[in-house]
Amino acid sequence: MTIVRYRSQLADVKAKLESLQSAGPGARGNARQLTELAALADRAAERLQHFGDAERLELAELLDLRVEVAGPLVAGLPESVTVRGVLDPRAQ
Repeated sequence: MTIVRYRSQLADVKAKLESLQSAGPGARGNARQLTELAALADRAAERLQHFGDAERLELAELLDLRVEVAGPLVAGLPESVTVRGVLDPRAQ
């Protein structure tokens, strides 16, 4: 599967998210829509495991991902991890 197809699927997820946000908390069907959105995210996470290094780099650049690890290591884990990125480029 190519990055172009993943971009298309990401656009679908963004459209569903926008639909949920604009519908408001009292809208009917929110539970079903949230379930569908979670299923899309699960499928995307499964596919990401099979990405090669070049595809992962392209996705990180597409989402403008930035990871900040801070503090001392405690039991092999950092004190804090902050991840920033762009979910929707139109919001910039």
